[in-house]
This record gives sequence, structure tokens and C-alpha cells, in this order.
Amino acid sequence: MPKYYVENREIKSVVDCKSPLKACVMALKKKAYDPSFSDKQIKLDLTFFVSEIGFISDRKTFNINKKAEGVIDTKAVLNSL
Repeated sequence: MPKYYVENREIKSVVDCKSPLKACVMALKKKAYDPSFSDKQIKLDLTFFVSEIGFISDRKTFNINKKAEGVIDTKAVLNSL
């Protein structure tokens, strides 16, 4: 199973999942059930960044490798819950 690096505002998570969309859902659930997360609401941006290479925010230049990375609409993730 591929390893995905998922990012969206307060979410920065590495998950093993079958697809990028499922990885986003899993990362969101992981954040929601994290006992160290004290806020009751998770603030989300409009898109999730998903990568098999590493976190996009850790790079000096923002570029996306189309074969191993993508952008998923937050509405699609929320609809998949």
C-alpha cells in the first residue's frame, strides 16, 4: 500500500492507504481523534495536498509532480466521510 503525505491547514499527516482520496479521509479522521488536539473544530483550506514523495510545504519551491502528487478538493474529502 502506498504511503501518502497529506496536508491541509492544521493537518500534516503520513498515512498508508489505497488511494489519495482515502488518504485524505484517513488523515482528517486521524486529526479529529487525536487526543492532543484540543480544539473542537478543525480548520480546513479549500484543498488537500497529497504526495507520495513528501510534504509539499517542506520544499523551497512549490511544484507538483503530476505522477506522484495531487490536489483534492476538500468537499470531495468531506463527502467521502
